[in-house]
Amino acid sequence: MMTDTKKRLIILTIVVKILIILVIYLASNLLPFNNYLHDINFVYPRNEAITIETAYKTWDGQLFIFLAENGYSPNHPSNAFCPLWPFLIQFYNKFTLGNSLISGIILSNIFSVIGILFLFEFLKKRFNEKIAYLSSLFLLVFPTSFYFSLIYAESLFFMLTMIFLYYLYENKFTPAFLAGILLPLTKPQGSLIILPLLTYLFLKSYQGKLQFKFGKNCFLVLSIIIGFAAHLLIMRLTTGNFLSSFEAQKLYIAGASISNFFHPVSWFFRNFIQINFAVHDYIHSIIDRLFFAFFLFSLYLIYKNLDKTLFVYSLALGLLPALSENFLMSYSRFLLLVFPIFVVLAIKYEKHRNEIIITSAMLQTLFLIMHSLNYWVG
Repeated sequence: MMTDTKKRLIILTIVVKILIILVIYLASNLLPFNNYLHDINFVYPRNEAITIETAYKTWDGQLFIFLAENGYSPNHPSNAFCPLWPFLIQFYNKFTLGNSLISGIILSNIFSVIGILFLFEFLKKRFNEKIAYLSSLFLLVFPTSFYFSLIYAESLFFMLTMIFLYYLYENKFTPAFLAGILLPLTKPQGSLIILPLLTYLFLKSYQGKLQFKFGKNCFLVLSIIIGFAAHLLIMRLTTGNFLSSFEAQKLYIAGASISNFFHPVSWFFRNFIQINFAVHDYIHSIIDRLFFAFFLFSLYLIYKNLDKTLFVYSLALGLLPALSENFLMSYSRFLLLVFPIFVVLAIKYEKHRNEIIITSAMLQTLFLIMHSLNYWVG
């Protein structure tokens, strides 16, 4: 039976999403579009005139639409993106007469609503309905949560993450296994889910509370490996190279690479010492670094207040992607997926809920306007 709190959350989520679509429409009609940044980056279709539709598919949105309509090809920058999200857009095009823009927006909003509902149920079982509701609300107003309504893979990844964790904690093998396969096919960070999974299995085994049989535990870990291997195989079949995704990362300023993990001192100096700070741009952003500092503070609160599986999840999704890149680029967007942050905010700062909601909503509106006008946000 659906409670009044859950109904209120669904209504608020839908209202927020309608407002996001409306803000983009108003911004594109009333404010100047950044033609320069649009023209020097990837544009699809090539030489397409800037219209109202452009505001809804700025930055990575165009690359995902390109993949949905053209697929992978050797040595193309779009190879850096995982295949599941563009495949789903391509599949849904059957229902939108081939309009990838509409397909992407519809799917993104559906997936994020489902993800938020799983988050609510997950937290209600771990804590209570009040914490679940407030955590979901903090997520909705987070400065970059508008990406859950646009043609980005965040909504799909968030939904799969919450499905995986929800059924993992409920000891239900099959749905967790399926979500585990799909996560590495959605975003590169998907493979990192194996770290909180191993933590959960170790702790439950140590405490003697794990209800899974040993064989199923192994297969649940194997689901992540299967998903990662499937990604490599898809790249081999479509581009001729198993490692196309990794090589394509070199075409971007961030230059994400596993090798960066082994040079943390160089990473620190590059990002905090040897840098010409700017309020916000691709690689010098003070804003991204403030979000990173906020994450480190939140990490302490997560460790003190939540279980160790969620702490490891936060560490994996919040710290490792940052350390893998040459620069703290797009960090404000990456942090959107570290949902335990919103849980500890709900636990520790419930009395300041209005200040948090108002400040976050104002920042989200500003970032959304910037993004829709093709200014860099994340």
